[in-house]
Amino acid sequence: MKEKVKEIMSELGFIISELSENVYGFEFERLQCLMMFNSNDEKYVQFCVPCLVERNEVDDADFNKLKEYLNCELKYVKCYEIGDGLSLFYERYLDSETGLENVIRHVINWLACGALEAHKQIQSVKNEKSEEE
Repeated sequence: MKEKVKEIMSELGFIISELSENVYGFEFERLQCLMMFNSNDEKYVQFCVPCLVERNEVDDADFNKLKEYLNCELKYVKCYEIGDGLSLFYERYLDSETGLENVIRHVINWLACGALEAHKQIQSVKNEKSEEE
C-alpha cells in the first residue's frame, strides 16, 4: 500500500522526499507535512503537520488549553505534544485501493483545515496576551 500511496501523491502533484525508511516529507500550500507508514502494518498511514507552536511561544496554561481545544473541536485531526511543540495528525487505516485518491485528498484537506484553525487559535491567544499587557 505504501507504494500505491506514494504513486497517488505524485499523481496529485506532490513532490515527496524520503526522510527515512517510512517517513516522507511534502509541502501543501506552504505547509510542511509528513507522511509516515507503520513498518509492521503498511496499510496504516499517518499524515502530520509538525510543530505548529512551541511550548515557549505561549504560557503553559494557554498551551494546554490550545491542545484541548483542538482535540475537542477538530474533526478527524488530532493534536499531540511532540517534544516541545504541538503537532497535528491524521491517522488512517487504508483497507482498500478503491477510492484511495479521494481518501488521500480528504486526509490532506482536513489536515490543512486543522492547521489553519490551529494558527487562528494560536494568534487569538497571542493577541489576548498582548492586550492584557
